[in-house]
Amino acid sequence: MQDKRSEPRQRIVLQGEIISGGLRMSCAIRDISDRGARVSVVTPFHVTDCLTLLIPARHKLAVARVRCRKGTHLGLAFTSVAEITPDSAAQNQVA
Repeated sequence: MQDKRSEPRQRIVLQGEIISGGLRMSCAIRDISDRGARVSVVTPFHVTDCLTLLIPARHKLAVARVRCRKGTHLGLAFTSVAEITPDSAAQNQVA
């Protein structure tokens, strides 16, 4: 199967958080690039097609669109990415 991505993704395992449809849920980030990521969630049914992905270890907050769904894995394309400070990431985790 040919990879159609415009840039390669780095395989990684990071903890993240998805904010979607007013709900917050933990996720595992399986691979990532500057333009997107593949994440896994316990239950993908509540994830809307447009979401926010918090990546605390990289101090980033990304607005993303779900490009593909396969089981509990979601392929995301970032529409914007913002740097956040460690303090604001901690506040987002608590809020």
